[in-house]
Amino acid sequence: MFVLSVLDDGGERNFVTTSVRVEDGRIFAVVGDATRRFQIEDVIDLVLVARTDCPQRRDGARTGGSC
Repeated sequence: MFVLSVLDDGGERNFVTTSVRVEDGRIFAVVGDATRRFQIEDVIDLVLVARTDCPQRRDGARTGGSC
């Protein structure tokens, strides 16, 4: 899971996204049930906040040694 910060009409917007793809100068991010598209020059930051490839318990704790 990532937090994506972008410039939008002069202001900063932040999105939680589970998938990010960069293609042809644009960044595509899955936000909820939709894919949002942004120009790469509008991206302020992209931060990994949680690994989605590791099993996770209902209480949010990670399982397994390498996660």
